[in-house]
Amino acid sequence: MAFKRSIENHLNRWKISAARKPLIIRGARQVGKTTLIRDFAETYAHAIVLNLEKPADRRYFDDFDDVQTIFEVYF
Repeated sequence: MAFKRSIENHLNRWKISAARKPLIIRGARQVGKTTLIRDFAETYAHAIVLNLEKPADRRYFDDFDDVQTIFEVYF
């Protein structure tokens, strides 16, 4: 059973904002951050969800510092 959270309104405002910046979600352990982001990602046709606290996900950014190069190398 899913329930609506007030943070979803913030995410939807972020999504439609023309001046949005990268989205970073931080918070205490076991409060549903990953579930929130996975559910939010379903509102997009294509999405890449990375947890930068995991070495496997962070490795994309270890060698390169621009998005275009990262995309070309890994995707």
